[in-house]
Amino acid sequence: MTDEVRKKRKGVTGFMAKVLNAAGSAVVDVYDFGSDAVGCVFSSSKESESKKNKSDIPGKTKKIIKKSVNYIYPDKEKIIQDRIKIKEDKLNKLYTEIGKEEVKQAESGEKESESLVNVKSLISEIREYEEQIARLKDKAENIEQEKQEKKEKKLKERKKTTETKRSPKPVADGLPAHQAIEDAIAASLSSSRFESASEKAKFEKVARDLLSEDSEIRILATNELAKMKNEAAIPVLTESVRIEDPNLTSEIINALISMGSVKAVPLFTEKVTDGNFRIRMACLRGIYKLAEDDDEALQLLINAVKDEHPDVRKTAITFIGWKDNAEAVPALVQSLRDDHKEVVKAALSALSTIRDKSTALPVIRVLGDEDADLRQQALDAVKMITGEQIAFDLQASGDELASAVDGLIEWWQKLRTGAAQVVDDPIEDIEESVAEPADESIDENIQADPSWTKSDLTRLTKAKLLALCDENELNCNDGMTKIEIINAMLDSQKSADDA
Repeated sequence: MTDEVRKKRKGVTGFMAKVLNAAGSAVVDVYDFGSDAVGCVFSSSKESESKKNKSDIPGKTKKIIKKSVNYIYPDKEKIIQDRIKIKEDKLNKLYTEIGKEEVKQAESGEKESESLVNVKSLISEIREYEEQIARLKDKAENIEQEKQEKKEKKLKERKKTTETKRSPKPVADGLPAHQAIEDAIAASLSSSRFESASEKAKFEKVARDLLSEDSEIRILATNELAKMKNEAAIPVLTESVRIEDPNLTSEIINALISMGSVKAVPLFTEKVTDGNFRIRMACLRGIYKLAEDDDEALQLLINAVKDEHPDVRKTAITFIGWKDNAEAVPALVQSLRDDHKEVVKAALSALSTIRDKSTALPVIRVLGDEDADLRQQALDAVKMITGEQIAFDLQASGDELASAVDGLIEWWQKLRTGAAQVVDDPIEDIEESVAEPADESIDENIQADPSWTKSDLTRLTKAKLLALCDENELNCNDGMTKIEIINAMLDSQKSADDA
């Protein structure tokens, strides 16, 4: 046995002794360092074996080291679950403490007692722990999702018996992925403009990191290329998507969005139907930010409203609302029946922005939902869409709630068809608010001569009342109710007559 081999063995076993004696919160950091050290020894061992045809470390020793490292560094998901349990235990203790302090407060009868101050402090701690637990649960869910994706990927790879684990995946033009990336790098270096030779050299070095077998190195390279803000990176990043690493693809799409070039839009439209929902969401964001406001871009967003994943549906609906395009109204109305509340809330928000009066009835029906937060958002949406200040009991339930919703539907239908006012109408000051005429025509005499009567003005729509205000330089705006506008107009006329 050579001195070099003895040193390596001593280094490994010595390192393991230190690691196994480490304690507490340092475990993870020790593992990170230790795994690198072990990896280096194994790598060195393999190189030595290829040169000398000898085994520096017996297989049994490797197994012992691997088992020890696994003992020190348990599964990430288990660590997260353990942390969640610890924080939930602390949370329960805080609730117990609040109960004790509330008893003290009740016994003291003082409004600003020390117990009340303690309760406020405990509530603040509880909220902080709840936020931490929510973040940990999200992280655990992401880890589980990644595990599932890896399993599916392994199943696919097993079917490809002609490929080795490290062989690059084929692309549409017949080239391996790595070859396509190298060609893209060469083309960018020869055709793109760089401010200096050093910038060009840095670009080449970073771009070539995309050829690494290490996923983290590829992701770091992607982020670094995005920071350079050079369009030379666009074809290189586009070809790198062919590696078919979901995490890398998501980073590439986000990088291209941050660069802000429309040249990346074809990639977004291609991958918007990808099997990974995070990639689909990223592509929707790219289409919203960089694609032109044309029928094709809008149709891609509308199609995503029917996506199988609720987060994708919510993302698409949000972007449609921000675009304020009435063509998407039918798809948004259908989303009001979605099984996921967050999707429904996104649809309500989008419809509030578009303000198409034809959507008032389906939005009113959402007021009958058992979710109080959803009812509140639906009521806000109804007010925005109708332009009226509506009174509705959000605390109602059962038959009382159903009756209130039916009454609101009846009121809106009569208002839209020009029927007479309804008894117990939910509009404030309804006795002064007569429904608009079906033909929405305006009396020419009223428009020409500002000698208004309340009866004349209540026959007009809110939009035409605002138009009259503009013509007569009156201070009215869309945030006012119809009754407020009419009263302002009559007050102005009265002031003018008195003068």
